[in-house]
Amino acid sequence: MDKLPLWSTVERFYLDSERTIQINGTPKFQVHFRKNPSSMTFIIESDSDIGDSFSKLKNINIYVCDNPSGIAISCSDDCLFEFFYMSATSIVNAVRNEFVPVPKAIRLALENLGNLIEKENEKDMSAVVTGLWGELYVLESLINLHGVKSVNYWLGPENEAHDFRCSDFEMEVKTTKSERRLHIVGSFTQLQPSEGKKLYLCSVCIVPTQGGRSLLELRESVDELLKNNESESNRFDYLLKSKDFAFGSDPSSIKYDLRFPTLVFPVNDGFPKVTRLELNSLFKSNASSIIEGSYSIELSDYFENIKLNSFINNNFI
Repeated sequence: MDKLPLWSTVERFYLDSERTIQINGTPKFQVHFRKNPSSMTFIIESDSDIGDSFSKLKNINIYVCDNPSGIAISCSDDCLFEFFYMSATSIVNAVRNEFVPVPKAIRLALENLGNLIEKENEKDMSAVVTGLWGELYVLESLINLHGVKSVNYWLGPENEAHDFRCSDFEMEVKTTKSERRLHIVGSFTQLQPSEGKKLYLCSVCIVPTQGGRSLLELRESVDELLKNNESESNRFDYLLKSKDFAFGSDPSSIKYDLRFPTLVFPVNDGFPKVTRLELNSLFKSNASSIIEGSYSIELSDYFENIKLNSFINNNFI
């Protein structure tokens, strides 16, 4: 083989097996795929000294190897495999086509890899912050309309099936910065009601604005509502312990306000959704072949809804 195959080929034929890709010529390159535990190792034929100046990236190791002789870069995080493989491809191109010295090509590739990882982490953190903003906004509304006991209805940070539960129903909060009422559903179980419960989706649409409130300000507002009730205040602090990391992040300082009124939709038979129940009904015994998936729903024109405050007054007891 004289060049690395496309990532789509690697995904299809290499990732689920113990295999090696070898690129002949000068210098030689190898990519090793291993399972249990999963790893990807890129080896460049070189007698260069790698020194101490290379980026230190989590789950990325660089070292001199003997068999074959050269510089090895390994990745043990399968979530990074695509980015890592892109970096290996850039090293091959730089060394073979642009005659960049091996150490410099590796250094540049790892710097770019670090930037890619950082951008992905920022995207993930932004999603955590906006999701938590929406849940705290709904909790604040509940407390204002229904009293401090409402904090006991909030389950989001405890990794329960849905974000709020009261009596015979549950509510999943979805928060979006989109200019439409567009929400991402992250799994086939997210809009599947728990046994014996009705399920509702609460659609929170927000927009960054200097006149809004940051995640920290929203937390302080709820703290203020609970300050004279020790039990509920302690409960709130306990729930947020698992989310403390979000309050110190850069996205947590962004101020948001509502773009549209917050609406609640009953997740009934007519609601647009994909759940295990629908998959089982549609594909019968073959449904288990569909492992997992995410999808987007657009609710701007979906007619069956109620404003959040009316829903709270009519349903929470």
